Amino acid sequence: MPFARTIAAEMAARPTLVKLPALVRWRIRRGMAQRELGEVAGVSRVNIARIEGGGETHPRTARLLAVALECSIDNLMAQPPTEG
Repeated sequence: MPFARTIAAEMAARPTLVKLPALVRWRIRRGMAQRELGEVAGVSRVNIARIEGGGETHPRTARLLAVALECSIDNLMAQPPTEG
């Protein structure tokens, strides 16, 4: 079954991606613009906008953003409270 091995190998080679639903909340809490956060974290403003819009990112990028925002990755991965 070469096809099954190919899928298994591809899945094993893919890094786990994470979502950061609280990123925008933490960025605003710290009083930072996307560009400023990007400069501090070493991540492009476009990538930050993509992540804030619901895109996934690599754990390494999540770690860089958490360090720049002085919070944990878990804080960034937490679902923000709903308003209402």
